[in-house]
Order: sequence, then structure tokens, then C-alpha cells
Amino acid sequence: MNYVINGSGKFIALILFLLSSLALVSCSSTTGSENVGPPFVMSISPGNQTVTAGTTIQFVVTISGTDQSVTWTATAGIIDEFGVYTAPGNVTVATTVTITATSVANTARSISTTLTVIPFPTYSKFSSAGNMLGTGSVAVARYGHTATRLSSGIVLVAGGVGSTGDTSITNAEIYIPTATPSTYIATGAMTIARAFHTATFLKNGLVLITGGISARTATTALDSAELYNPANGTFIATGTMGTPRAHHTATLLNNGKVLVAGGISTAAGPAVKAAELYDPATGTFSYTNNTMHVKRAYHTATLLNNGKVMIAGGTDGTATLASVEYLLPPEVAPFGDFSSSTAIMSSPRERHAATKLRSGSVLITGGSPNKTFDLFSSGNLLIPFGSMSTARYDHTSTLLPNGKVLVTGGSNGTTHYLKSAELYSTGAFSLFVNMSTARANHAATLLYNGRVLITGGQNASGPVTTYELFR
Repeated sequence: MNYVINGSGKFIALILFLLSSLALVSCSSTTGSENVGPPFVMSISPGNQTVTAGTTIQFVVTISGTDQSVTWTATAGIIDEFGVYTAPGNVTVATTVTITATSVANTARSISTTLTVIPFPTYSKFSSAGNMLGTGSVAVARYGHTATRLSSGIVLVAGGVGSTGDTSITNAEIYIPTATPSTYIATGAMTIARAFHTATFLKNGLVLITGGISARTATTALDSAELYNPANGTFIATGTMGTPRAHHTATLLNNGKVLVAGGISTAAGPAVKAAELYDPATGTFSYTNNTMHVKRAYHTATLLNNGKVMIAGGTDGTATLASVEYLLPPEVAPFGDFSSSTAIMSSPRERHAATKLRSGSVLITGGSPNKTFDLFSSGNLLIPFGSMSTARYDHTSTLLPNGKVLVTGGSNGTTHYLKSAELYSTGAFSLFVNMSTARANHAATLLYNGRVLITGGQNASGPVTTYELFR
């Protein structure tokens, strides 16, 4: 067995064992991977997993040679042409599903993997699970961080503002939900300390980290980017952005590129119009064909079913925005073109949240401070739909496998940090049980088992160390 030594000099064989599922599936668990004549090798990721009904997973296939095109099939549920799979939502007992990718260039070659789909959790409570752990098993408090689910189901928690003054941190850790009990383990540190950055899971299995700030007192945002490799638990630098930015968005497109849009470059502002595309094949950033129509930071960016990206709200540095615009789909505008829209939200919003529902509509909640929500529907319409129980911003909004949306924490600008949580279903919000800890600028990540991992954040006592599970 190979071993990795962390910063404290401890052997962590467990990391490699658990992360081995991130590696591409071996020939023994797949079909179509044997070599006949010239070498022809296919591999698929993720490998065998257990997931909750309604869970969405990105599958990736790698083929020897230059033509990576495949067609996808699933014995249950839905998988689209890009390998995005949604498990069936009506499962009442554990069900085995086979996912198959067939090479377009050589249709005699295919590869398969299986999923076990289990019923929804009952969703009745938050449970306080413990402290997040850093190098040397020291609890690490953080807010303004990212928490990204990897193809293995493990969650990468990276960066943020730490407990020492207003300084950002390089620390990263992984949460392993399948361990007994579930646990955090230290992983490699980022190359640069950063907070209020973005983290995007790429189709090649890596995680792209962009921008952010080195400290709350920093006068300039970062233009650097780096990649996390789950296979060896390390970060490496990648291309540099053309514009420094923090409080921006990064959205994975259907073609595998990443749209990085807006944000602030300096503490004095204003926000920026500039947007860039990151190409994983070259590791470089390039500006989109045109800029956004409005300067924006603290906005949202949501990939729609038609391939467009909906950019909503934010601030231009002077005023909070109600406007909406779109990045056109890559097949229409491969170099990135934005189109304006006459649709506006029911009220200006910044530091709000946007969540795409199963129907393809987009639910937009809260803002600074705002208790209303809008439902974006097809036809570029934003329909003012109603109110949450509590005004909130810097909160999270997570689509659950059962189609409901969990909104947690944030600040209301009056009593500040919130413990409360709400559930959205069929056009209305209702209060749910409180979290164990009040928190804002935290992260919420849907796990394969249907639970939601809540990490870090800040409250009246400062940065938060604890994490909890909604289940």
C-alpha cells in the first residue's frame, strides 16, 4: 500500500483508500475496457456509489485517443447528453441502476458502472456533528469558504477567513460521509490563502478555485487560480485570470468550460463587468466576446436547462440591482456573448441565493435584507411569488432530492445571525427546526445520502468551527 505523509508527519493510509473511488473505474468493474488490436481504453467516474432518490450526478468518461464523444443510457432515471444523471425520485426500496457510455467513434465499445438508489431521508432535524479538523487535528474556524462535493461523494472544504484576525487561510480538509462515524481529514493546503473565492467541480474530476481575497483588509482581489486533484490531495496553480475578482461567480457550462463573471477587483470598488471563460483543456482564461451589460458583484449565476446562464441582481458598487441578463449557450456563442433582458426581479437584491428546481425554474431568495422570493420561469419571466418567514442574506439555498429547497441561516440586518431554516415546496415557504448554531457566510452541500452538510460560517462570536447535518 502507498502512504501519504501530511503536514504533521502522520501517515494517512485511509485517505488513499477512501479517495480511490475518485480514480477512474477499473476494467474489472466495467465492460468494454479490454484491448483488441490497437489499444482502446475507456474509463468512467464516479464508480459504484449509493445515492438518494432524485440525486443529480455528473458522470465523466475518458477514452484513449482524441474522440471523447459518447452516448449515455441508464436503466432507470434520466441521463442527458452531457452525462448529467438524475436518479429516479419514486424509489421506495434500494434499487440498482446501470449507467452505460458507448463510444461514438467505435460503437462496439462501451463501459458501465452501477448505482444503488435508496429512498429519501425523512428530514426531521439538524444534528450537531462536531468540529472541522485541520492539520494536526486543530479545529479550524472559517467563513467565506467553499465546500464542493467530489465525484466520490467526499466534500472538499477550502479556504475562508480564519479565526486569526481578518486573515484568509490556505487550509483545506475533506469530509468523508461514508466513514463510521463520518469525519474530516486534512488534505493538502491551497497554494494561496483566499476567502470569498469560488470552487467549481470540473468534468475531468478536478476542482477549479478562482480569485478571492487574501484578508478582509486586503485592498485588491486575487487574480490567481488553482486546481485541486482528489487523486493525490494536492493543489497546483493554473492559469491567471485577466481581472482580479472576489465575490464573483463561477459556473460550469455544458461544454466543460467555466464562466467566471463579475465581482470586485478592489476594496474601493466598483464592481466589474468583465467575464472570462476557463478552458480545462488548456488551463487558461480568456475574456468573453463581450462583457456583461451591467457591473455586478454579490450576484448569482445559474445554468439553465437550455444552456444559458442566468445572471441576476447584485450591486454595481453604488446601487443594488434588480436586473437580469444571460450568457448565451456555447453552441450558439462559443466565445461567450451576453444578452440583456427586459425581465427584472420583484425587488433589487444582493447577497441573495438562486437555486434551479427540478422543473428548470429558478428560485431566487432573500437579499440584503429581503424576505421575498421570486420564481423565474421559461419565457424570461420573473414572477414575484411570495415571502419567506424571515428576511435573510448571506444564507444558503439547497435543492433536496425530494424536490424541496432548504434555506438556512444568514443575517437579517437586525438581530443579525440566524439559526432558522425554512423549506420551500409548491410555491410557499414554511419554517423548519432551527440549526444548532447561528451562522452566515457558511456553506451547505448536498451529500449522496441525501443529507445536507452545513459547514463553518460566522456569528456574533466570530468564525464558526462546527459543522452539522440536516437529515
